[in-house]
Amino acid sequence: MTAPVDAQKLQGALRALGEHVIACVRAFRASGRLAIRRQQYVVRPDFTLWYSVDPTVLNFEIGTAEEDVWDWKDLEAFLANHIATHPAHANVIQILQDSAGDVNLVRRFASRVAYDAALNSGPELDQHIAAMLRDATGSPHKYHVRVWLTGITLSEGVVQVSDSLSLRRPTREDLQERVRVEDVQSAHAGLPGRVFFSCIADCEISARQPAECQRFVDRLITTLRLFRLGSVSAARYDYRAESFSLFASASFGGGQRAPRLAYTLSPDDRPRLLSALRVLMPLLPSIYDVPEAKPNFLSTALDWYSQSLLAGGPVEGTVAWAVACLEALFLGDNPGTELSYRLAHRVIALLRCFGWAPLEIRNVLRAAYDVRSRHVHGAVPKKLSQEELGTLHRNLAEYARASCLVWPQILLDKRRNDLLATLEESLIDDAARLRLQQWCNKVDFVRTP
Repeated sequence: MTAPVDAQKLQGALRALGEHVIACVRAFRASGRLAIRRQQYVVRPDFTLWYSVDPTVLNFEIGTAEEDVWDWKDLEAFLANHIATHPAHANVIQILQDSAGDVNLVRRFASRVAYDAALNSGPELDQHIAAMLRDATGSPHKYHVRVWLTGITLSEGVVQVSDSLSLRRPTREDLQERVRVEDVQSAHAGLPGRVFFSCIADCEISARQPAECQRFVDRLITTLRLFRLGSVSAARYDYRAESFSLFASASFGGGQRAPRLAYTLSPDDRPRLLSALRVLMPLLPSIYDVPEAKPNFLSTALDWYSQSLLAGGPVEGTVAWAVACLEALFLGDNPGTELSYRLAHRVIALLRCFGWAPLEIRNVLRAAYDVRSRHVHGAVPKKLSQEELGTLHRNLAEYARASCLVWPQILLDKRRNDLLATLEESLIDDAARLRLQQWCNKVDFVRTP
């Protein structure tokens, strides 16, 4: 069994290596051998981004910038000839090998220290050592996560949800890019799809692995999609941490259609949104979780719910997705007959506890089942206007949203089959109805629109 890394011993070895790197850089500078040059950039709008709320913010003038750079070929030669051959470098390598650590981190550590020393920029040596120790010991890093959201607009420039999460409108710095002068003509060749977004979420989380950032973003998006009815998605998200791992920074996504439904957030929504995030995020499954042996009905329902909000194509299809979401939640005991009848009564039994009108629910579900059946079976669609279909979809999606909020909260201390049985009994038994109401009284964030 491999022993864990000796953090104190590694810290001393890293300091010796870092000080040697800095001394070599200073000697190179004094002798005139430090190959620093000026790099020129064009600063222009980032043509891959499109702020859907106000595209005119991209209409700013092109500028220029320049900075000192150390050419990577010269840097690599410096590391190979003056750092990798030094005993301090070999000492750090040996400490990591003894604990089966990633020795490739050492090269990147030395490279970062050398580059910062050459340009008199960047973190101090102590910060680089601290980052390297976190990498070597598997300790958490502070990740900065930026999510480019669709489906949410802001009433003001910033909604500060917490110390670690804010939603804001983009600044010019968000919407511009620096392109090397020599690359201006070839940059973005092929015109890649634009990232359409309506606001930006800035987050900070503590995580040991980048996969935790992915799960965080996935659960954040699901919670925002459930907080109010909106086609919320991450058109793109980026994360980064002070780390020497190759996976410490990345960007995902790109391209997104205009959302079907959107909602507005204001600073007044902060307390309720913060409470929803704290309660719901730990309860929600993520597509980045390790797959379970059996399908998770809540994961299936949430996927159908998301499809009903995000999928393209005719509105009839989005109605079918919303019906599928409700079926995944309420037909878990696999009744063989009268599916639409049982579904309607179970949905009514649950949602009337939160103020929805039973007769309205029944009428909406009847119409939805007709639209869904005709769409799925390729039959001639019933004559409904686009406005009528849109209203039907919105009402049905509200039922799906509310139900997806209820189930994970009730299942904290109840079994699924117990809830399904109580829903059936509550229609004819006052004691079961009272029991169901008591369970629902503990559920938050479910309200009629």
